[in-house]
Amino acid sequence: MEQFVIISEIDKKLLPIDKLNALAAALTIQAKEHLYKFWAKNATYEVGSLQDVTAGKIPFYIQYDIGVNEQNGYHWAENRKPYVKVKFNPDFDQLCLTCSHEGLETIINPQIDKFSALEDLTILNSKGQSFFEICDICQSKEYAYRVNGILVSNFVTPNYYDTVPQKNVQYDYLNFVERPGEILEGGYRSWKLNDSEVLQAFKVKGLLVYKKITGDKIVQVTAKSQPFTWVIPLIIGIGISIYLIFKSKKS
Repeated sequence: MEQFVIISEIDKKLLPIDKLNALAAALTIQAKEHLYKFWAKNATYEVGSLQDVTAGKIPFYIQYDIGVNEQNGYHWAENRKPYVKVKFNPDFDQLCLTCSHEGLETIINPQIDKFSALEDLTILNSKGQSFFEICDICQSKEYAYRVNGILVSNFVTPNYYDTVPQKNVQYDYLNFVERPGEILEGGYRSWKLNDSEVLQAFKVKGLLVYKKITGDKIVQVTAKSQPFTWVIPLIIGIGISIYLIFKSKKS
């Protein structure tokens, strides 16, 4: 079981302790009751300081600046020690949603080193392994839900990574996903092609747009149909986890 310590660097007038405690309680319920049902993994969350991050506990920072532009948050591990960083948002719902998203993904894949079985990727006539980033696929607010009033992220189940559909299974917690591999509106999915290439697929206004990244540089953006001009700017940024993976391989 993972143990998170939420460390807020935000003015208490903007993010008071009662809201942090409510967030920690809701995320603990989600992990212990909802996530565990499908993934057999859980976690606890507490509000504290860096001094409370004793051996085995994971620091979960809420900061004004997480050092990455255009990212709400990310999870990573240095020297096999996981941590989470979430950018403060005055929209408390959005802040909670991001915290839930990053926390769930850390529980399932704390080192970002677990991948699905090799699968065919017809868009590039290639093969790849899906990252176990279980909230990216269904990350939009419209697919979220509340725990004791706190907005939390939907997530996919292990059956999402099946190669063929099965009867009487759930592909995500709220049953929005209808088949293995489906990406919901506003979500995305990432595949490792090899040690230096990643393919990402984004669902934007019903359009699937694919982005290939090589050595932390975007080398190709394609779509199954002609993309609208406004689509490309929405998906052009490199996900921070992908960037950090490439960066770590260089160092």
